[in-house]
Amino acid sequence: RVDHYSGERRPSVHEDLRERLATIRARADEEGAGAGG
Repeated sequence: RVDHYSGERRPSVHEDLRERLATIRARADEEGAGAGG
């Protein structure tokens, strides 16, 4: 989660976001391949 009110940026947040993005991309790739794309 991102703490907008903390006023400080945490590297862990970016790492979590990058990991989440990778998961979404992998899931999207699977759906794209299954859709006959």
